[in-house]
Amino acid sequence: MPTATTGLYWTELRIFLEVAEAGSFHLAAQQLGISHPTVARAVRRLETELHTTVVMAHPRGAVLTPAGERLAGVLAKVDAEIGKTVRRIARH
Repeated sequence: MPTATTGLYWTELRIFLEVAEAGSFHLAAQQLGISHPTVARAVRRLETELHTTVVMAHPRGAVLTPAGERLAGVLAKVDAEIGKTVRRIARH
């Protein structure tokens, strides 16, 4: 389901976060257990929705743009909070 403010799905945001953390589309795909083209499409959909580039291809991997760095920082915090909440709920 899209968020209230955008047409984005958490899946695209989570895939982008994995690319940001892995520094590579290929490694992100491996870690997520999905194909490289699926990762690339998700990031392109995110960029289309945001009307900006968040990842630049580089011979040594994926490099975040300043916008990508800001987004990755926020998403990492959200992901950590979700993880903590899920662990708390699972303990009860």
